[in-house]
Amino acid sequence: LTSVDAEANRMWTPIEEATYDFARLADEVESLQKVKVDDVLDMWDRYINPQTAVTYTRVDSQLWAAKTSYPSSTDMTTWPESILALAGCLESETHMPVDLSDLSRFVHTAVRQTSADALASLACQYPMANSTQMIDETASGWSKIKNALNMAMHPHNQHALQDSETNFTHVEMYQTMEGKWVITDVDKFKATQALHRLPVPAIKLIPNTLTK
Repeated sequence: LTSVDAEANRMWTPIEEATYDFARLADEVESLQKVKVDDVLDMWDRYINPQTAVTYTRVDSQLWAAKTSYPSSTDMTTWPESILALAGCLESETHMPVDLSDLSRFVHTAVRQTSADALASLACQYPMANSTQMIDETASGWSKIKNALNMAMHPHNQHALQDSETNFTHVEMYQTMEGKWVITDVDKFKATQALHRLPVPAIKLIPNTLTK
């Protein structure tokens, strides 16, 4: 603390956060003085480094357009994410319903075709909404569909470890075919998690109403 403002913040911040931990700064300094370089490196290798961390976890956020139907839990556990992504692009750009079974069979067959031929075949089944022109791969809509189709035809092989014994459906959490865990109800998932070790707001102070 080097100023009156810093001292005031040290006192007022715990009050505003309702933690009332006025010794937090001193405790943090004392703890940091005990940390060694080896401790930091060990934490990196154990929890952060994806090559060595046993408990390494990666969180991906995926956004779905409002006009695109969100895949159901059954869809996410049945179909590869590349098929779901392609279906989302088709629904968004053509405004047509997409049957995932039919689309999966189409992609399986299209693997033996060139990228251009596969896109042309797909365009015949799902014509672009309000468009009778030839395919323009530079147009925004066709560009999205082309990229999604290529990803579905040539999916990457980096799959996470499948866990068939764990069931988290009670918190709206499902595992995809690629082994990734998907949280569909964030609030319900958060409600099941244990409290972290960060300062937790204390019970509000109630003025003493007892008469002297």
